[in-house]
Amino acid sequence: MDKSWIDSQNRISQAYMNGVKKFLEFAYNDKPLKSMIYCPCKQCCNRYLMTQVVAREHIIINGFLLNYKIWTSHGEFLKLLQEAECELYPGCEKFTMLSFIVQLLHLKVFSGSTNKSFTMLLELLNEAFPHGTILLKSYYEANKNTKYLIILMNIY
Repeated sequence: MDKSWIDSQNRISQAYMNGVKKFLEFAYNDKPLKSMIYCPCKQCCNRYLMTQVVAREHIIINGFLLNYKIWTSHGEFLKLLQEAECELYPGCEKFTMLSFIVQLLHLKVFSGSTNKSFTMLLELLNEAFPHGTILLKSYYEANKNTKYLIILMNIY
């Protein structure tokens, strides 16, 4: 998910508003509408529980916490870990999503492939692999998620 909107100074821009909307959809995924989340605005700093409406207002008025790009207080690490350790596709015993992406990144580096060619390869693999394959969509996602997971694995 693109999080570049977090750094935006223009909190009334369409990109910022869309980012806030996607964040709230992520944070409230599988939660009742009236439930509360830790508010990631610059003043609350994930310390206070707020409803979706109040959190949205806070994020727009106060701004989103800078550098809060891995939404640990909202379940993102757990989701990344679960996806990383899933089999690449149903019945695949040789690769997890993480091990496969690491192998592809290794090939990219040693072959001198461009980021664009890597993204094109991922797009082709996503089309070719069986339904249910868990594979990232671009070089940007693969690189970002691999870095997050390596950091997380070193923490735990």
